[in-house]
Amino acid sequence: MTTIEGSISEYAAHRRASGHKGCSKQAVHKAILTERIPAALVARGRVLDFAQADAAWAANTRERIDDSGAASPPAGAPAPDASLVVYKNSRADLTATRAQREAIRLAQDQGRVCDVEAACRAVHDEGARLRDLVLAVGPRFMPDLVAIVRGEPSDQRATTAGLALLDQALRKALAGLDDLEVVVTGRQV
Repeated sequence: MTTIEGSISEYAAHRRASGHKGCSKQAVHKAILTERIPAALVARGRVLDFAQADAAWAANTRERIDDSGAASPPAGAPAPDASLVVYKNSRADLTATRAQREAIRLAQDQGRVCDVEAACRAVHDEGARLRDLVLAVGPRFMPDLVAIVRGEPSDQRATTAGLALLDQALRKALAGLDDLEVVVTGRQV
């Protein structure tokens, strides 16, 4: 392998030609200042060995984190092994899942979530109780209605009295609806 030597501008052009994105003269200067390219590879404003400088730059550059939170290889680094990519993605998924589970546990501890099955059972039970109250209205007030009809000479007055009695019975049965509450795992909903 031949050693290529050149100015910082030539090295930047070499990196661009090698497929590295955004490699300018300023980027090379920054890499030298931050010691991603060791000072031993630079003398009098010249990069002494392009291949060694590329390897040092790749080795001394951390992975970038993109907007999605996934790590991308540093500029100039060789493409990662496919199994390493799968491993890193699996680790990221595992970390995200653990964070979600911890958020759910925290919400449970703070009383902001409840057991869905228990809530459904409680709502069903309250609905059944209300249904039973409404269905019991007819049999409860029927004897009173019969007594009213027997005692009233006019059908219209009997009907009016019967409807008033039905209205009163329904209001009484549904009066608890305003105070309907569902209690799930010891918390009022």
